Amino acid sequence: QPRQVSNTLPRRQITYPSWDGEPIDIVTLGDSFSSGGGGGENNYYQDWLATHHDLNVMALPRLSSGLSNIETVHLLLNSGFLDVLAPKAILLEDIGREVVKKHGRKINTGLKWPIAKIEEVFASEQKSRIPTYQFLNSGNLKFLINQALYLLDDNALASQVYRTELKQPFFSGVSGTTLLFHVEDFENAVLVQAPAVGFVVRNLNDLTQRLSSRDIELYYMPAVDKLDLYQDQIQESVYPENKLFEILRTYPRSFNLVDTKAILRPAVEAGEKDIYYRDDTHWTWKACERIAQAFSIGTSPNR
Repeated sequence: QPRQVSNTLPRRQITYPSWDGEPIDIVTLGDSFSSGGGGGENNYYQDWLATHHDLNVMALPRLSSGLSNIETVHLLLNSGFLDVLAPKAILLEDIGREVVKKHGRKINTGLKWPIAKIEEVFASEQKSRIPTYQFLNSGNLKFLINQALYLLDDNALASQVYRTELKQPFFSGVSGTTLLFHVEDFENAVLVQAPAVGFVVRNLNDLTQRLSSRDIELYYMPAVDKLDLYQDQIQESVYPENKLFEILRTYPRSFNLVDTKAILRPAVEAGEKDIYYRDDTHWTWKACERIAQAFSIGTSPNR
């Protein structure tokens, strides 16, 4: 699905190196969905939040690969770094398939770094690690073999990418009825059980309580898995349903849940194309826009 990166919205996210000390409304932390994963037109949900609500949105990169988002915020609190930024709110984003793995456990809330070390990490240039290939590479052979093997099995017997057919075209271009998704979209679905999700909610509620002492609101935004979003549109689905959002909705929460499944499902049910990229696990600008429109500071936590 060919595309070029272009950012044309009137308001953009603020990066820490470009920050001039202006008041910060929202700080975001997340994974590849928060760093423009998927590319294409206006691929940062932070830009849509900033533009749609006239907000100063600062997107912080990953502080350490060994820390979850919740642990990172505790570290920033313990170190006094959040007192420097003094945001009104923090938005944490995780891909849905990783939520229980990352947060459904006891986490380390006592981490602390020198502020100078944190500033050094956030001020450093975050370089993309997109691999480069020669024209002749193993992927060419894999492509030819997989074209035959996908006729026998949804994941070509060994691929991490599954392929199945939808009831109607939900993507532009050739093969608009084909759904491509990552193996972990359904393998991790078995981990989504009420006790584990309850642990996630407890960790988020504890963090909310700490942030409230600084008058900071917490928003949690799981990015709905591609398979989860299009599950009901598969011709003959044999994949287990992911109940993450359904279970999250049942727990009492002191944080604000940004329910991306509830926000994006109506667009899919209405037949709108390209909510996600056909050839990628990430959403498009259409999803970013809808999420920004549904977002509001001060939203009731149980909505």
